[in-house]
Amino acid sequence: MAQLFSNNALTTIAAPFMAGDTQLLVKSGTGSLFPNIPLPVPNDLGITAPQENYFLLTIENATATNREVISIVGREGDVLYVGARGIEDTEPTDWDVNSIVELRLTAGTLNSQTSALNVINDTLQASNQLSQQE
Repeated sequence: MAQLFSNNALTTIAAPFMAGDTQLLVKSGTGSLFPNIPLPVPNDLGITAPQENYFLLTIENATATNREVISIVGREGDVLYVGARGIEDTEPTDWDVNSIVELRLTAGTLNSQTSALNVINDTLQASNQLSQQE
């Protein structure tokens, strides 16, 4: 799975977004600010492959006192399709119209990237040590 990004993607919610909802409607014309992830299409056998790409959004109230991180696995115009809610130690919440929606770099993303870089670094060091022994 690849995490996608875009610069300066910020909008607001256009319709109430309840804790159990899996589709998020953003302000008209602003869906294009976010990465394009086409909806999966079933093959001839009716089997739909799992979505491989996603991006993370942070939803925040107007007073910046409540936040929720969600993953988006599809986008069709101004409708964003949710893969998971309440991730990175946040809780699924009911959100009002005009709540802020932003594609942000999150701690979870940075921590996973740091972990991957550490594995690569360890592998390179081990490979260098083996080369020096030969």
